[in-house]
Amino acid sequence: MFLFGHIAFVALMVPYHVSFNNTSSDLTMVLTDFYFDIIFGIDMVVTFFTPIYTINGSKIYNRKVIAKRYLKSGFFFDLYGMIPLSYLKYTSGEGSMDE
Repeated sequence: MFLFGHIAFVALMVPYHVSFNNTSSDLTMVLTDFYFDIIFGIDMVVTFFTPIYTINGSKIYNRKVIAKRYLKSGFFFDLYGMIPLSYLKYTSGEGSMDE
């Protein structure tokens, strides 16, 4: 439920910022994005240790098998989502509020 609340917030805020052209990356936005990156990073680590189910319903606890399956399925999508774009924009000077 905790992660769902974070995903819902991101799902609402990203379209808002894109729709109203509110793409400035002030420090508050950078810190907010950093917070969400930490939460989603923790989720990625937990996913590597969460048992998976086979077709017949048994659980697999082998970390290598779990890691292989995650790497083949959603790992790179999750990793791509953690790219700190607002931080990069903020440090490049393009997102400053002085424009």
